[in-house]
Formats: sequence, C-alpha cells, structure tokens
Amino acid sequence: MRYQLEYHPNPNHLSIHADKEFTKEKMEFFESKNCEENTMPSFVKDLFLVAGISYVSLKRYEIHMEKGNVFSWNKIIKEVISILKMHFSPEGEVKEIASPMRYYIDERGYRRDTPQPVEEDICSQNSQDETIVD
Repeated sequence: MRYQLEYHPNPNHLSIHADKEFTKEKMEFFESKNCEENTMPSFVKDLFLVAGISYVSLKRYEIHMEKGNVFSWNKIIKEVISILKMHFSPEGEVKEIASPMRYYIDERGYRRDTPQPVEEDICSQNSQDETIVD
C-alpha cells in the first residue's frame, strides 16, 4: 500500500490518501461512541482502539480521522499505519510516497499549502467577489 498524509488547518484532523480502496460507498462516517458495530468495517473498529481517535470518515481512497485535543498525531499515526498494513497489505510493503501535505487558512480565508504566507500573493489579483474553493 502506498499512502500520503494530509494535515489540515485544524490540528486535530488528519487524512490518509492511499492506493487501496477503503470503501465502495460515496462516503461513510463513524463516531466511536454511537456506531453500529455490525456496519463498521473491521479496520475502522481497530482504528477506534487507538487511544485518541474519536471520528473516522471514509472515501474511496481516503481515510479522514479526528483525534482528541490532548493526543499527538506523532504517536497515533504509527499505530494507524500498522493497522492499515495489517488489513490492506499484510504481506506487502507500506510506503509513504510523498512528504505530508500541510495547509493553513490565511487571514482572508484562503487555503494555502505553504507554512508561511508568500509575499507576492496571486490570489490578491482575483476580484473580491470571487471565492477560492478547495
């Protein structure tokens, strides 16, 4: 399985994009405290065993997770990748194929993909009525 991490402006959210199919549905949502266990995929059940994971959503090739405020992704992500390897690539390699994607929202509400604002801002050339949507 090949994957790439995506960190979001909210530090409690993280996505994993992969070349394995996680669901056939358009999108699925799971909250640890109120999910029907019989409808939850086994790998999602295992994700909720990781201390800190409070929410999981699935798209075809993406897992989006939310953690509690006092937990660290640095500790959680190792367990998550181990679970994904066990379920999706038990005898194969699990490899991060690119550096994590990181975004922040600038003071005008635009999504940026660099840690610091760039001096010359190409978005300022857009009309004020135009909204940039990711």
